[in-house]
Amino acid sequence: MAQDPATRGKSPLSWKQVVTLVGSLGYVASPVDLIPDVLAPFGLGDDAVAVVIASITLVTAVRRFRAGRPKRVAGGTQAPQVTAKPRSKR
Repeated sequence: MAQDPATRGKSPLSWKQVVTLVGSLGYVASPVDLIPDVLAPFGLGDDAVAVVIASITLVTAVRRFRAGRPKRVAGGTQAPQVTAKPRSKR
C-alpha cells in the first residue's frame, strides 16, 4: 500500500479521537444501555447521540487530514507552501 509522504507514518487521528470513536461505537454495539431500548424513543435516542458523536469526530478527523495534504493540480501534486517567519535579533 502506498504511503502518503505528508503523514510520514503518523496516524491522522489523535488519541482522544480514537477513544471517542471506539467508545461511541462500542456503546452502540453493547447490550448494556444507559436508557433501555424498550423505552422506544428514549432508548434509541441515546444510541443516536453516540452515533452523532462518532460521526462528528470522524468528519473532524477527515477534514484535518485533508487540510494537511498537498493540493492536487493538473500536472501532479503541488507541495504545500511553507513560509518561515524571520527571526528577530535580540
